[in-house]
Amino acid sequence: MIQLQVAERAETRIKLSIGGPSGSGKTCSALLLAYGLVQAAHPEWTNEQCWAKICIVDTENGSAKLYANFNVPNTNYHIGKFFTVPLKPPYEATKFIESIHACEEADMEVVIIDSLSAYWQGEGGALDKQGKIAARTGNSYTAWHDVTPEYNRVIDTILQSSCHVIMCSRAKMDYVQEKNANGKTVVRAVGMGLQSRDGLEYEASLHFMISVPDHIANATKDRTGLFDGKYFIITPETGKEIYRWLSSGAPEAPKEVPAPVKAEP
Repeated sequence: MIQLQVAERAETRIKLSIGGPSGSGKTCSALLLAYGLVQAAHPEWTNEQCWAKICIVDTENGSAKLYANFNVPNTNYHIGKFFTVPLKPPYEATKFIESIHACEEADMEVVIIDSLSAYWQGEGGALDKQGKIAARTGNSYTAWHDVTPEYNRVIDTILQSSCHVIMCSRAKMDYVQEKNANGKTVVRAVGMGLQSRDGLEYEASLHFMISVPDHIANATKDRTGLFDGKYFIITPETGKEIYRWLSSGAPEAPKEVPAPVKAEP
């Protein structure tokens, strides 16, 4: 029987997206945000314990490791030792799905996918597979019949994960001229669209775009209402703000544990 329920936001795990051109600082920003999420949830933990609950699914030739034990320039932030899952081509859907499940089984708090663009347009990814099917069948449209269900499984695995998930995506770069605080004209690189399937950012509760070279972020989608109209640099405090918003919802209902079945005499 269909029943109506009062809508009430429950404490949950955030699924957010970060996009930006090369050099915008997506990986570093994702790590600082992830640390803020974990530290806010476990204030009694040491820095080492917090970093040990963060894992990057790395498609960028191991570049994530460059941030281990890293002092963020011009800040007091230090990135500790975290985990990585290095992925190499072909960037098939199953690799991303299995990586997320491995993080869940390892009891990670935050999974960073850096980057999801590799699955979309990398070797063996969605576009590559669609193109090969189309070349074989001669029909580009029907080639998506095999690719779209796989893409949907990747997105569903992310959205249903028991971990916080941060999806990093490369962005197409464009340049704008604007005045700085001193009235001088400067050129700034901005992301004009993700190198991913259209609409990826709408799958997440939050989507940040980061510019170059100032690393300024703004939320182009924000279900939390925390960052609307703001321009800022992502720090651990960003993660803490998000966690406080998550925690302000009603607590998740406890899972029902079935009563033990007594053996027949």
